[in-house]
Amino acid sequence: MAGGKGDYCSRVCQPHFDQARTAKPCREGKYCENQQPVLMDENIETWRLWEAICTQWRSSPTGGPVGLDYPAMFCVAGVFGIEITPAVLIKIQALEANVILKRNEEIGKGG
Repeated sequence: MAGGKGDYCSRVCQPHFDQARTAKPCREGKYCENQQPVLMDENIETWRLWEAICTQWRSSPTGGPVGLDYPAMFCVAGVFGIEITPAVLIKIQALEANVILKRNEEIGKGG
């Protein structure tokens, strides 16, 4: 899996608490709901691919993501030696749908 706990924290958790100007729960010895998830072995390869293709988005004229660039995804998967099986594709599509849903929610809130 790419990156460790510190990498995850700096990319996902820390910016949120920096913006809110509050101390991170993990620094105070408390449970953090944003802690790095533990991946099941069968998802590690898909997660590695996901992290590698997160810059390969097709965007709407307004700048929001509308979907992944699938030809680019297949190219990146080839570089990493990852076979795009139906299971891998379904997992990538679930992650993709989540990003689009969250972006649409942000737009609805004026973000």
